[in-house]
Amino acid sequence: MSTAFSLVGSTFLMLSLKVTMPTILLAVSLGTSLISNIAGTAVFKTSKENL
Repeated sequence: MSTAFSLVGSTFLMLSLKVTMPTILLAVSLGTSLISNIAGTAVFKTSKENL
């Protein structure tokens, strides 16, 4: 599950760095990347603590 969040976050990060887009779309893409990576990290840490 956390791998999926990290994969989505990394995909948005790569897209935001490679694709030319308006500033608002760049901000949304970077925000999505950050939120996905943070959520993935939180899920991963929670699942490791429950083991």
